[in-house]
Amino acid sequence: MAGKDTTPLEEFRRITAATMRAVSRRDVNVTFVPDGGQLMGNEARITVPARDLPVDDVARARGESDSMALKMRYHDRRMHLRRMPAGEAARAVFDVVEQVRVESIGARRMPGVASNLDAVWAERCEQRGYRRVRSKDDAPVADVVGLLVRERLLGAAPPESAREMVNLWRDDVEQAAGKDLDKLAETIGNQEQFARALRRLIKDLHLGDESADLD
Repeated sequence: MAGKDTTPLEEFRRITAATMRAVSRRDVNVTFVPDGGQLMGNEARITVPARDLPVDDVARARGESDSMALKMRYHDRRMHLRRMPAGEAARAVFDVVEQVRVESIGARRMPGVASNLDAVWAERCEQRGYRRVRSKDDAPVADVVGLLVRERLLGAAPPESAREMVNLWRDDVEQAAGKDLDKLAETIGNQEQFARALRRLIKDLHLGDESADLD
């Protein structure tokens, strides 16, 4: 229970930290910093909102918290490393899409979480300048694939600022790996099966070590 001298920002921090612990089912140490969005073990650093709690700041902080909490709850780091493909581009896709998987599990179960995560993706795409991307060569493949997988798992269109960028790649990805996208949707609740399907998608997109054992 908040004391009578507690400020709205302090109360927001308290509630956000408590919610993160509840969602993650971990005794996570939560700190609020100007440039957050980082998870290191049981240490979560969340971007602190301005004192007057602007709506966009609050949504971003909640989205960061939910994203990290869901990773702590549903992600097995050892399994992830064991299934990690070779090659920088392949590894980037593997990391982004696994994060999409854990976020999608939470978004399917909790509508409020889905809204918070939408805000984080919108902010990320805007900050990274995806609105200005006009050619496939300038588009980061990992985020393009991540947004397409997110769309397949949640039915959530890419943020407005990234739609043109994603559409540059959409036909190529769906033609080369449409069945793989379907398999990801079928295996969302099983990280190992999902990882195998994701490795096949990476292979079909000609990323990474295509000769690697996928079983």
